[in-house]
Amino acid sequence: SPVEIAKAFSLEGYEIVGCIYDNGKREAVHKLAKAGDLDSLDAFKGSKYLQSNTKDVFNDVYKNANKAVIFGTPCQIAGIDLLLKSKNKREDYFLVDLICHGVPSQNLWTKYLKEGSKRYGYGKTPDVIFRDKSKGWRDKFIKIEGDNKTYVSNEKKDLFYRFFLLRHINMEACYECKFRTSSAADIRIGDYWGPRYKDDKEGVSMVIAMTMVGENILNRLETDSKIELAKKECVEYWTVQYPENPIKPVFYDELLKDLIDKEKSLDEIADYYCRGFEFKNKIFKPYSVIRSIINKGRNKNE
Repeated sequence: SPVEIAKAFSLEGYEIVGCIYDNGKREAVHKLAKAGDLDSLDAFKGSKYLQSNTKDVFNDVYKNANKAVIFGTPCQIAGIDLLLKSKNKREDYFLVDLICHGVPSQNLWTKYLKEGSKRYGYGKTPDVIFRDKSKGWRDKFIKIEGDNKTYVSNEKKDLFYRFFLLRHINMEACYECKFRTSSAADIRIGDYWGPRYKDDKEGVSMVIAMTMVGENILNRLETDSKIELAKKECVEYWTVQYPENPIKPVFYDELLKDLIDKEKSLDEIADYYCRGFEFKNKIFKPYSVIRSIINKGRNKNE
C-alpha cells in the first residue's frame, strides 16, 4: 500500500510528500513529513477527490529537500519530474502517481460544503473522509463530521459523488489528459477493481512499475516483507481501470455557471444535469451483462 511504501522510505531518511485534507482551508493540500516522522504519515491515508494545492510544498521540496518520495496525481508528478530534471536532481527522488480518473471543480466542493453545513449542521470546517471504508473497500461512502454532527452517505445518494462519478464537472484539463496512458513516475498505484478481488474484504492495490528504479524498489520491499506482490498481466490495467479520457459535455460551461449561482441549489442542479445520465446507466448496466453472457456463449461455440 502507499502507506507501507512511505514508511519504508521515511525510515531510510527520505522526506515524504503527500496529500491531506485541510478542513480549515476546505481544500486538499500537499504537505511534507520529515524523515522518520511516521505519525505524520497517517494524514496522507485515504482518497481526497479534489485537485490539491501543491504550490508551497513543491517549492519547499525543490529548494530544501535532499531526497524525498512524492505522491500525487499523474499531472502533478509530471510537473515535479520536469522541475527536478531541469536541475539534475531527479535521481534523488522517488515519484509515485495515482491512477486518476479526473478531479472535479473546486466550485462543486465549495457549494456542496456550504449547503451541507446548513442542512446537516456539521459546520463550515468539518473533518471529511472521502472514502469511508467501515462498510468495505468497494462500497463508496463519504463521511463528514463537525459540531457534534455526522453525515454519512453512499455514492448513489450523495450530491458530491453523483457529480464526481459522472465526470461532467472535471477540471478542464482532465478531458484531454495525456497521462492516462503515460507516466513520469517510478510507480503508479490505485485500487484493484474488477472481478479478480471481488471477494477480498480488506482491499488490494494495483501497482505498476514505470521505471527500472520502480521495479527494483517494489522487489526490495517484497524481499523485506513490507509488501506482498502477485504479478498479473498488465492488460488488466486497461480492462479494470479504463484509462480513457471522458468526453467533455456540451453543457460544461453552463454547469460551471450554475455551480457559482447562489440562487440555484445543488439539488436543483443535480436533478437537471445528473438524473438523466444516472437513469441511462441504470438501464444500460443489466443490458451490458446480458450482452457479455451472449458473447461468451458465442465464443465457446466458435
